[in-house]
Amino acid sequence: MTVILLASCSPAETPTATPVVTDLTATPAAAATIISTKDTSPLSTPTLRPSTTSTPAKITTTPTLTSTPVDSFASEGDTLPSLSPLATPTPGTPSAVFVVPCTVGVDSLQMRGGPGPNYDSIKTLAAGTRLVALKYTASGSWLLVETTQHEAGWVNTAAVVCRGDLSRLPVAQGVGDPATSVPSPAATPLPTATPRPAFPTPTPTTAASPTLPAPSLGSWRGEYYNNSNLTGEPVLVRDDPALDFNWGPGSPDPNVPTDNFSVRWTRPFEFAEEGDYRFWADVDDGGKLYLDGWLIIDEWNTNPYVLHSGIFADIKPGTHTLMVEFFEAAGDAHAKVWFEKTIVSGNKWVGEYFNNPDFRSPPFLIREDDDIDFDWDDDEPAPGMPDDNFSVRWQRTVVLKAGDYNFEARIGEEDRVKLYLDDWPILEEDSDDGGTATGSFDDVGAGTHTIRVEYQDFSEEARIEIDWDRDD
Repeated sequence: MTVILLASCSPAETPTATPVVTDLTATPAAAATIISTKDTSPLSTPTLRPSTTSTPAKITTTPTLTSTPVDSFASEGDTLPSLSPLATPTPGTPSAVFVVPCTVGVDSLQMRGGPGPNYDSIKTLAAGTRLVALKYTASGSWLLVETTQHEAGWVNTAAVVCRGDLSRLPVAQGVGDPATSVPSPAATPLPTATPRPAFPTPTPTTAASPTLPAPSLGSWRGEYYNNSNLTGEPVLVRDDPALDFNWGPGSPDPNVPTDNFSVRWTRPFEFAEEGDYRFWADVDDGGKLYLDGWLIIDEWNTNPYVLHSGIFADIKPGTHTLMVEFFEAAGDAHAKVWFEKTIVSGNKWVGEYFNNPDFRSPPFLIREDDDIDFDWDDDEPAPGMPDDNFSVRWQRTVVLKAGDYNFEARIGEEDRVKLYLDDWPILEEDSDDGGTATGSFDDVGAGTHTIRVEYQDFSEEARIEIDWDRDD
């Protein structure tokens, strides 16, 4: 077992070797360099987009996608995405490693019933439409994709911009080329698109005055607005050494109101290593995070406190620009952002251990666990952690055969557990007396899938065990 200890102020999360944590430790706002201020009258408060999150009390039924299988797919013998639990990547949540996010890069694109121009068109996709790529033909010319409405079809590879390595996707069997002539992905490398802005953003982008120097590698360029929607001219522009603020009920600066204000921070970072990175945003009220124009975290709402995160795959070494947008409606205000290189683990669970029961702070400990089968009773899960009021988030990539799967979680008294397959909620249990929770997922597609377990211990004995099996 490899154990990696992190200081409580160092953030961390999810799959790849030794975590490389970028330390954005707080520096008092007073240390910021004021570049310019402007006294303007407050603008009206915008109507904020409501959040529609909900958590089921207990899930024992099988979630089923509602998309209609395309007959031409079935005739070619390939597994349909409508039969696989593939969730559309959502900012702020981990994405399944076997899909690649893409967007339509032409004015209009025909999504077809098979891999070729002679197949019937299913739908016309507009420029910027979000997709996830599931498979590709042996020639690499066509991609099997799914829309955010769970509509599946084939598109020409050259007409989409994808954020990730397409050669990691499985080759579609029985379509396009004969299955016997399908080369391995390594033998038919696909071009990896360079990430570029493609998603439309609902908030306007107001650049800083061209007379100001560009933000440096050592600080965030902060543009502060006296409204909550980043409109008009900033009333304050300054360089903030760190993006780690807790203003409480107060104001960032005398020029900025205590409520109904917004900030846009921009900063270039030097990434020394190629790899997948996880980005974190701890904001109250709402925020967004972009890397080189790509929207990674989208939480422009007034939800109660939640720690948000998102992953960007295959970041190349060099300088990349982070942009964070933040707004405060009312009450207390705080904003903190950090990122880290993720941990890649083969057949082991990557466990993040928190010193609190609700995953709210950077993990105290990240380690690899062979199995989720622990009976800590009244002891702490690791030295330095409490024996009650802690939480653990595990994640693991597994290869599953096609079929119907049953999942089971056993927990102790005053414990809570949730289990997800490719971000689909499978089971949830909140127990006073301990016990067993079960859930199932039918028609799981063959291939690589991600299982995530979230466990919380509040008091009494601490116990957690996870199992699953496939129906014969």
